[in-house]
Amino acid sequence: MTETTRINFVSGVKNHSVGLLLILSLIVSFKFGILWAAIVFTWSVGAFVYRRLPGTVRDNLHKRLPAHFATEEKLRQNSWVQQLSEAVEYTRPFILFWLYIFCIPFALIWMSLHWCKNVIAPSREAAKQIENGSELLVFTQNRQREAEGKTSGFFLSPAFPLTALALFGTGIPAIITYGIYQTLKMDSIFGAASADPQYLSVIFGIDFYLTSLCWCLCVFFFRAWMTFPLNFLSLEHEVELNSTWVKRRPYKGWFLSAVMMNSPAADSRLINWSEVHRVNARNATGAMFYPLPATSFGGPDSPVYRLFNKVARLYDSVSRKIDHSQYISISTAPSLGSFGYEMDINLADLSVADRARLFYAIGKWAPHAIVSAEAQERMIGSRLLKETKYTEIWFDLLTQKQERNRLSELSAGDKLRAGDVEIIERIASGGQATAYLARYKGDRLCVVKEFVLSDSDAVGALVESAREFEVETTILSQLDHPRIVKMIDFFAEDRRAYICLEYIEGQSLRRMVKDGGALPEAKVIEIALQLAEAVSYLHRQSPPLIHRDLAPDNVIYHSDHGVTLIDFSLACAPSTDGASAGSASGSVGKNAYTPPEQFRCEETLQSDLYTLGATLHYLLTGADPRPLAASVPASVNPAVSAELSAIVEQATALEPAHRHESVDWFKLELESLRAPVA
Repeated sequence: MTETTRINFVSGVKNHSVGLLLILSLIVSFKFGILWAAIVFTWSVGAFVYRRLPGTVRDNLHKRLPAHFATEEKLRQNSWVQQLSEAVEYTRPFILFWLYIFCIPFALIWMSLHWCKNVIAPSREAAKQIENGSELLVFTQNRQREAEGKTSGFFLSPAFPLTALALFGTGIPAIITYGIYQTLKMDSIFGAASADPQYLSVIFGIDFYLTSLCWCLCVFFFRAWMTFPLNFLSLEHEVELNSTWVKRRPYKGWFLSAVMMNSPAADSRLINWSEVHRVNARNATGAMFYPLPATSFGGPDSPVYRLFNKVARLYDSVSRKIDHSQYISISTAPSLGSFGYEMDINLADLSVADRARLFYAIGKWAPHAIVSAEAQERMIGSRLLKETKYTEIWFDLLTQKQERNRLSELSAGDKLRAGDVEIIERIASGGQATAYLARYKGDRLCVVKEFVLSDSDAVGALVESAREFEVETTILSQLDHPRIVKMIDFFAEDRRAYICLEYIEGQSLRRMVKDGGALPEAKVIEIALQLAEAVSYLHRQSPPLIHRDLAPDNVIYHSDHGVTLIDFSLACAPSTDGASAGSASGSVGKNAYTPPEQFRCEETLQSDLYTLGATLHYLLTGADPRPLAASVPASVNPAVSAELSAIVEQATALEPAHRHESVDWFKLELESLRAPVA
């Protein structure tokens, strides 16, 4: 039995038996019941007052308590306090129920205070209290908003009994009754009662006025007494998260809790983070009926089946339109469809910042859990943030709404990351990033890529603006190859994200060709073999990586150590259906070096062969290749051998199936040319 199973079993037994135990205790010892009711009342009032004390007052109060209660965190974590708090929480609904039923003065005082609160100061939606400390988060679920709490219609509003009491109190119904009595000459029926000197005081004062007023009071009292508990049927409750578990508190509606014997919501009351396996998205519409099973109603060819299938489709459509809730499910099930405990959280009740806090908490306290792409998108508005080690940076970006201090580009001498990074000069800009030469922690040269993030309060806009940053940091952190640039550090500040890369001496292939013209064939083959080595390493990753932007601008060459591949902002992994995981971004690289399928977001591993072949065409001819066409360098530069030109032409074939089967086959063909050319 797992810890979560044991805790939920014990909690379930305790929840359902606490009401019965309280009833038995009242039967055995009425004094014990009164004592415990006093404890519950005192604890509840004390907690209510404590939560509303100023922070300084609470700190001074803790200083006067014993050492193990010296801080609010220690007080909350104390096992004795936790047990007593749970005992009060479990028994409070039953105490309130019995006091309300059997203590009429208590019921009158409670109803009067509640009525005055609604009439004089209508209830406002209380601000959700979120503990910003790293050890506790509290989210309110099924919050009863002000619009939902208001009753509709005059006869159901608190103003109706007030108006009726004023009407009967002024004697208007008695006066009307007296007028009817006189008009219908009912005096003779009662033996000329008006001749009695006490006629007005007895007939009018007692029979008409006081009787009508008493009946009015009785009707309203029993109406209020019978319907008052219905005000406490709220499903509002809290979900608490700390470093150990995620826990659902009981419903705040005491009458609902008493009727349901303290039963929690449909899912688990407590789950330990260590046992969480998955976080999935779930719709609150329940079961979907379309399409119906093919074996029902005579099969798909039956008119009855087709009719009911249309009805099922209509029902599912209406259900999706009506329900606006967005749930995520924290589950201990090791795989989809297997058994496990679940904790559902309705994201519709959470603000944008609270959703980011929830995403951060899951990544921090359950880093081993598999978070589905749809669940991640519901929490933070994007499916991009897949690496849990970056959640702290994203949490800061998503929750700290700070104004941008610097509006211009970085200048020489500017410092970042508390002085660890000092800018020397601007190198280049492209895409979403600007590159700077800088010193890292004193004397080490590095290249700093700056990504300017969106100023929008929308989480989706912020995350999408950091797409290239997140993709590049995620990929570079997994790679270690001499032909691939290495990442030194990454950080975010001033609504900007930064990547520190190792500084590679040399110049880009484009600059080298512009300065010296087309390269000799032997040198091009050496460069091509080194690039093929790097691409082969990327394709051997699990899952394989597609660079998608292997162009002359993204390759640095040095005469001593050869080429180094840089700029992985467009790199991605192919998805299971053949399209790339990053295809939704719409980034296609440089047109002259982009294969046709990349414009259709259908990249494969052969797409890198196209960009590699197009780069070789540029090195051999000194001119960019024609976009969306097979490159034949010999047609531009007759000095290029027919064999090498044919290899480039096959690599840049428009159809991926017509290219080399893999970059390793491409490399083998190049190696066959090396000896003769040398």
